[in-house]
Amino acid sequence: MEELYHGPYKIDISQVLDKLRVFSARRVLIQAPLGFRGIAAKLAVLLADRGFTPVLSNSACWGGCDIAYSEAEQVKADAILHLGHSPFMRRDKIPTVYVECRYADPSPLMNMLPKIREALKGVSVIGLGASVQWLDHITLLASYLEDNGISTRIAKPSMFAMHNAQVLGCDYSGLKQLEADVDAFIVLGSIFHALGIALISSKTTYAVDPITQTVKELGDYRRRILMQRYANIQKFAEASKVGVVVSTKPGQMRSGLAVLLAHVLRDNGKHATIIATDEIDDKLITEYPFEAYVNTACPRISVEDQARYAKPVLLPAECLAALRLLSWEDIINKGLLMLPWGWSGEASNIFWKILNASRSEREEVGIV
Repeated sequence: MEELYHGPYKIDISQVLDKLRVFSARRVLIQAPLGFRGIAAKLAVLLADRGFTPVLSNSACWGGCDIAYSEAEQVKADAILHLGHSPFMRRDKIPTVYVECRYADPSPLMNMLPKIREALKGVSVIGLGASVQWLDHITLLASYLEDNGISTRIAKPSMFAMHNAQVLGCDYSGLKQLEADVDAFIVLGSIFHALGIALISSKTTYAVDPITQTVKELGDYRRRILMQRYANIQKFAEASKVGVVVSTKPGQMRSGLAVLLAHVLRDNGKHATIIATDEIDDKLITEYPFEAYVNTACPRISVEDQARYAKPVLLPAECLAALRLLSWEDIINKGLLMLPWGWSGEASNIFWKILNASRSEREEVGIV
């Protein structure tokens, strides 16, 4: 087995080459998010030495939902080598090899195990999740906690996740299913990955980041974000002209949802227009004459980037709350904030039932 190491990351080169040969690929587009471009450059040299024609993509890459199919077609690539994420799409339009770039060295995590145990005083049962880079070491953390008297539950893949314990920025369904059986959650990776479950669960959530050697309880951060979200719902309710944003990214495109939301907005007295875009940025928000927006693309755009925008950019469930079709209390208590991303089951059914109901049906059940 041939392996490539770049900083803390480990890549099985033999496996990459085998998959590219299965696809009979010669010209390969290498796509990487920021932070992984150095690995991409190394891989380009390695592939060129083996007779491939590598092409480095410099386009933005936000996740496994953002595969560069169109760019690959434009450069006539036979396959895509995608770094840093696990498969997200149900089917790849162009043959794609996913290289997860997992952390090889467990020592940063091992060094902070006593700190983690100290933070968990009073916790009897913990639910464990991790970003894909740290999945190889989740059993190390689980074994340590079990040896120190804390029972562990590991999330199972549910929606977009591919592996046990894996969480994505939009998918916490595996952890959410553990909610009734645990006292708290740990997400190994970063505050970004941990915040997702904190926003949809009332259980205490800890972000464990071995790179910065920090353990952070996210209760205050959760409360601050939710207060900001509620304030933007109130502003949205006063808007008359609304833009409904639909992404053209292959794994974020929810055009049917955008159409439904536009109809619901019009039914409730708003002027709604659908906007298609590859990126949601300041220019989109400021250039159009809309007073508020609904975001059907990545939910984390609304959560993390709202402070950058001068106008409310609501998630679909928040839009329904602004129209008084869904209560803010239900969004909080049932963890509906990031619906419909990474969700199935009863909560998702409630959301879609409200969204699909005609105006007369909504009047009959008293939700208009």
